[in-house]
Amino acid sequence: MHGSVIPQLPYTQHFYAKLVVEGLLGFPLESWWHEHVLLHHLHTKTEVDPDENIHQGVPIWRLTNATSWSKLHSFPVTSHALVGLLHPHLRCFAVESWRLQQSDSSVRAGYALVVIAVLLLHWLPLFVQKNKRKALLSIFLSSMLASMMTMFAFHVNHLFPEAEGGHDQLSDWGERQLITTTNFYSGFNAVSGGLDLQIEHHLFPMLSYNYQQAVQATIKEVAEEFNLPYRSYTSLGSGLIEHFAYMVELGCGNGAIYLEAVEGNVRPCARGACRLCGFCPTEAQAKLLTEQEAHVEECIQEWDRKVNNAAAYLSEDTASRLEKNMEGLFADSHWLRDRVARHLVSFYEGLGAAEEALALATRCVDFTAEVYPGFSALHAWSLETQGDLKLRVAGFGVGPDHVEASGAVDVNVCREVGNIYGAAADALRALFGADHEFYVAIRDKRDALREIGASGLDSPKDVTNRARPEETW
Repeated sequence: MHGSVIPQLPYTQHFYAKLVVEGLLGFPLESWWHEHVLLHHLHTKTEVDPDENIHQGVPIWRLTNATSWSKLHSFPVTSHALVGLLHPHLRCFAVESWRLQQSDSSVRAGYALVVIAVLLLHWLPLFVQKNKRKALLSIFLSSMLASMMTMFAFHVNHLFPEAEGGHDQLSDWGERQLITTTNFYSGFNAVSGGLDLQIEHHLFPMLSYNYQQAVQATIKEVAEEFNLPYRSYTSLGSGLIEHFAYMVELGCGNGAIYLEAVEGNVRPCARGACRLCGFCPTEAQAKLLTEQEAHVEECIQEWDRKVNNAAAYLSEDTASRLEKNMEGLFADSHWLRDRVARHLVSFYEGLGAAEEALALATRCVDFTAEVYPGFSALHAWSLETQGDLKLRVAGFGVGPDHVEASGAVDVNVCREVGNIYGAAADALRALFGADHEFYVAIRDKRDALREIGASGLDSPKDVTNRARPEETW
């Protein structure tokens, strides 16, 4: 493993590594050492780990909920199969092709050797077999299927729900390996290539497979002593079933699951399964979700007790990561996501970043409209915040009960925000009455904006925005 197959013969070992890594996997050996040995092994399942694909080197893969969902992630099984079948060729001819443009002739020569190795080891039947259909079938069975199964085995070892949540957290290195890695039972090494003892391999990367087998019992005992997980699937097949179920879950961008509360206990139920992909959490996953929910709620309660200045407890980096984490953890209709969004609105407003605040404020409006139908004070205030931010983005000055224009007036913005203020005013008047300060403040802003819009219609410099008489308000 990693230089320990035949360590007593270093030159033979180097040749063997180049043959396997460059010929079979399509990786230049130095790239393999950098990405796999230095980054993946030392920083397993962190933002540094290239195997997590957080920075979307493979744009059709979403391998962790730390990556924001996009429509390209909607076909996880198909994308995994295609990339698996073609992985050595994609790696060699797409990812590493930049080496041809290097001025260093040794880099170009090294890449040329990788290309030759890939062609000989993967495509040789096409050159020697007269029947091209049989040649392609040979390539599919001997090369592409083997490539796909190798990639699947790698993914089974690290891509499972219990390994999520630690991308930006510091922890003991050995503990992280146990939490983020799992084994599977293969029967014998020839089938798995040594990937079945991945926990032992990650803890002791230079141990040969025989020695990994020898220390397995000791590692299990130590994990049990320190109350750490030691996970192992009963077979590669069972691991693949769970892995693909998790990939389907990650590929579902708009689904939501619901948990059932019975006598103070929260548990999964068939009725709460995702309606899009059918995912239903296990008892352990449901417990983890409720623990994460409770932790987020504690943080929000702590923020609520602090001074009304989000910059006192948030930084730009924290706010950015918080948005992504909330998106991956909670559905749009979850109340905690709305609460976090309101804190982030205050934070971005304090920074003067009105556009970032507006996107979150719009989400708050959608949330209150869905969760509190009819007249709601929270919905009205959400509308007011949205209107204020739209005006600030357009260059207006906005106060608690007034609006000021500076420079040219965009009549379309005046009309749009006027309607938003009008909806908020209607709700507050119905709830509190026409004399209440809540209604009076939003009414005054609405009326001031209408006056600004009307004056803008008569301004020569805004003649392009002139509306027909029946369109004015």
